[in-house]
Amino acid sequence: MDHLASALPWLTLAAFASGAGALGLVSYLCRYRDQPGVDWFILAISSVAIFSITYGVGLRVFDPVVREAIGVVSWVAIVWMGIPFLAFALAYTGRGRTIRSTPFRLLLGVPALATLLVVTNPVLGLLWSDFDVVSVFGHAGAEYALEPLAYVIFIVGTLAAGLATLLLFDTVFSYGPLYRREAAAVALSAVPPGVGGFVWLFGLGPVPQFNAMAVLFLPHVALDAYAFVGNNMFDSRPATRRAAERTAIDDIDNPIVVLDESGLVVRLNAAAESLLESDDVATVGEPVADLRARFSPALCGIEVPPGRAASMIDEYPVLSAVAAFAEGSIVMRGVKELRVKESDRIAAMASGLRACGVEVEEGEDWWVVHGRGHGGVPGGATCESHLDHRVAMSFLVLGLGSEKAVAVDDGSPIATSFPVFEPLMTALGARIRREV
Repeated sequence: MDHLASALPWLTLAAFASGAGALGLVSYLCRYRDQPGVDWFILAISSVAIFSITYGVGLRVFDPVVREAIGVVSWVAIVWMGIPFLAFALAYTGRGRTIRSTPFRLLLGVPALATLLVVTNPVLGLLWSDFDVVSVFGHAGAEYALEPLAYVIFIVGTLAAGLATLLLFDTVFSYGPLYRREAAAVALSAVPPGVGGFVWLFGLGPVPQFNAMAVLFLPHVALDAYAFVGNNMFDSRPATRRAAERTAIDDIDNPIVVLDESGLVVRLNAAAESLLESDDVATVGEPVADLRARFSPALCGIEVPPGRAASMIDEYPVLSAVAAFAEGSIVMRGVKELRVKESDRIAAMASGLRACGVEVEEGEDWWVVHGRGHGGVPGGATCESHLDHRVAMSFLVLGLGSEKAVAVDDGSPIATSFPVFEPLMTALGARIRREV
């Protein structure tokens, strides 16, 4: 080489940082290879890493022959960015059938043909000619005349990436506030390198020998990492949600909850929202599963972390009923929201538990149930439900293990929210009797 600078100025370091960030994202994505389209996403981001690193290396190489050879690798990486990213967007958003269509397979021929043209360009010159190295801020900038085919290849890839961004933005945005910031990040991620690429391609910048894409991929990778890594967007399933929307479930009177293959909620209809006392936005991403509980006489006291309150706020009433049979105290904090549910659930449960012989302490946003151990709950009281279905069901569950039967003054709300509660309790051995 005629010259290889001993220092690594900021442009080179920025390009390497982009490449390192892209490799980190690829490493993270590998754990999701069983998800739709992730292999395509890995290919696209790997291309970003290869381009950024090789371009950074090329900035330090002033020998024209070696510099052009490095440029060939960079160009191959460029042609494998846009269309694989579009394939990922199609698969991730539930349009995987399009990828298997004949037109898309023909589209995949564009980067394959472009790779052949790039590799053979030093001999055939079909994409660029008159390659030379010029100094740009102490870096090895490349100067050459682009042929029409190079413009076509670059524009096709950019349009594919733009379409992919629109698909991702539209589909993820449909999740509402849950992923709105992430959708904005996905949409914005393609802007910096896209603008940098067009400025370079058409010689619009003050230094046409320098392609700023390598540097501008740094915010691109950061925004993608924010959307897909920091907020676990691969734990959601836009494909399943899109299929649910096509079935017009909102027109069905029965409650319908659509789950993805991992058991996460992706869609509710209006009837399900009413039944679960939650809206579609708040419930998306919540896991759903069948739970199997086995009796144990060795329940012990615990302190429920306040951070759990948001995810299990509706389970505290029945937890307090179970806590009555524990050895020791169950401490529940950060539960102020229970004061403003269908009833003041802290006050309602505390009053009923005391009537059944269980000691309870309570505060504005906390309560403590002092368990009496297995078989130690006297029961025998009629508890006020305050027309709250969860309070009513919790006291009836308490009656399963108490010495004497536990009654509620009004259990009618149970039939509305959980119509199969009584037969399920009967299957567990409960004897439920209605009194007029």
